Amino acid sequence: MKSRGKKQNALESEFKDFQHNLDEAIKYYTFIIDIYNGLLDPSLAQSQQSQELTQEDLDENDKAAVVQILYRFLICAGDLHRYKEQPNKALLNYEQAALLSPGQGNPYNNMAVLEQQKDSICNALYYYARSIKASYKVFQTSSTNTLRLYEINQKWLKANPTVGQDTTSSKKDVSKRFNANFVELQRQLTLTVDANGIDHCKAKTDAVTLMDTVILGLEALLASSGLGDTLLCRMVVINAFTATDCGALAHAFVFRFGAALADRVAQNVSKQLGIVSVENLRSIRGLVPLLITCDHVLTFASTEDQEFLASEENFWSKVCSAANKCKTLVDDCSSKFGKSGSLEKTPKEYQGLAGFTPFEKFMEKPPDYISFEEAREVAIKSHSSASKKRSGNENITADEHYLKLLYFLEVMEKSDKVTRSHKDLFCPLGELDETSVDPPMLENDDVIAYQHPQHGGGPALLVPGAMLVDMVSQKDTTQVFDRFDSSNDSNQKDMIQNEYAAPTVTAVQYPNLVAKTIPSLEEKAYSTFRNEEPARTLAPPPGLPPPPGLPPPPGFSAPNISLDFLSGKPTKNPFAVNRPIATNGNFNLMQSEHPNSFLQYDDPTDRTELLESQLIKDLWGEEPITNNPFYKHPASKV
Repeated sequence: MKSRGKKQNALESEFKDFQHNLDEAIKYYTFIIDIYNGLLDPSLAQSQQSQELTQEDLDENDKAAVVQILYRFLICAGDLHRYKEQPNKALLNYEQAALLSPGQGNPYNNMAVLEQQKDSICNALYYYARSIKASYKVFQTSSTNTLRLYEINQKWLKANPTVGQDTTSSKKDVSKRFNANFVELQRQLTLTVDANGIDHCKAKTDAVTLMDTVILGLEALLASSGLGDTLLCRMVVINAFTATDCGALAHAFVFRFGAALADRVAQNVSKQLGIVSVENLRSIRGLVPLLITCDHVLTFASTEDQEFLASEENFWSKVCSAANKCKTLVDDCSSKFGKSGSLEKTPKEYQGLAGFTPFEKFMEKPPDYISFEEAREVAIKSHSSASKKRSGNENITADEHYLKLLYFLEVMEKSDKVTRSHKDLFCPLGELDETSVDPPMLENDDVIAYQHPQHGGGPALLVPGAMLVDMVSQKDTTQVFDRFDSSNDSNQKDMIQNEYAAPTVTAVQYPNLVAKTIPSLEEKAYSTFRNEEPARTLAPPPGLPPPPGLPPPPGFSAPNISLDFLSGKPTKNPFAVNRPIATNGNFNLMQSEHPNSFLQYDDPTDRTELLESQLIKDLWGEEPITNNPFYKHPASKV
């Protein structure tokens, strides 16, 4: 018992010594960091010794060395605070180090360890992603740490199958469940393809099912404002990290995630439309992560994957809706802020994304270490703990929100997936409907709008003007009704004139189109005596009959013209529809010059003799003049 007590006392003594040594080391590194911060800006020096050296004592090489040395000391100081179990102080050191050298993976890996100790798996995965996809130096253990994080998350999901799953769950449990599902989905997406890019069907099916669950959870949390922009931006980075090495399904999830963001942004912008003054312009939640997503998806290569294409189409449809609302809000505020020079820089949130290789297609790759002047700004921001509510802050904040809106519109302008409608609205390329495009510009101005008064409210039928003019110029058409001059047929004549009057010809104006008109005509100018339905089609140009089998336009009946008031008589001729035309020298079809005439051009045949011939009478059922005692007329056959 005494030996065990001695060992316990020895361990406690060693632990106290270790803590004492940690404290001394932290003091030393804090002192060194204070000196180098003083070199960056004298106002940051907190001790007399740190003010002995000034910037005037440094040349360009010294200034570059100051940044690199300060980076190393910040990493070491962060590690010491982490051993001392002071995660907040350690995080401050790591964050400043990451800003001094964005392309190094070391500070991101250490920040991931801190987040994993706090059981914040989503933030941990974000930092591991930044470490693995660092521009210059990947931290070696980050990949192994990521796999271990996936395993820990899987165990939690199996051990807590009902947490955050019902309506009685707390908001904290719902968020935890969503984050766990989100991280698990990233793991499953990495399994959908192997190293050779070959899809695994079973893993893909499981990932699609979980993807639907994650999107539903995302939409619910966005509706309840359960996710902040910082976490959403980190999720966008995680999506990009997974999509870099996975197949089309991971890209489809990027689109679906972005579509949910765009839908929420549109709703948030609607709340600010019609604001009284620009000072009331507030932050639009979800806008920054949506901007990052838009810039990212514009770098995607095209693919024929159906899941990818469907998700992409829905994404741009949602984004266009949000952009149009943002454009309305910008127009409301443009009188105050203006638009000149506002698109020269990206939103400040983009600065923290430097050094991440998937985003280097739309962001400039940073140097190994930032410049001395940039390091000075980083140090000042890192040491500033004053309240953000300082004088003039509200106007600056409103201006920053306005610049984000302008940047969003700029992204839409440069996108090759979006176009503008004639109303100057954004719409997905290839999805312009008939109401959103400009009327077609007709090159041929020899067009007349031709619409029957009974045709309804549909569009006018366009026909060549020369066709109507040619029909108007025909002579003696009014003599068609001369046969009804008798008093007994006057009622029938009126009925026919009213029922078969010609369609009304109107002139409609079109852009850059000179509409022609024709002389006013009497209704009977186009009238003909028809059997059943009137012929509402126009005659073709001379010498050019309509193609066989061509159906008539809507609202017009097929030609079924009877040219004889005696056509009601029956006939059994299988090739005849109506009785032959009456002998009328003034009727056009009896003229050999008419295109529909059955006489040839320059045929000297007397048309009257032809119609009175015995052959025609036999065909149409007239009693033949014959002395043949065996002849029996076809009409008399049973």
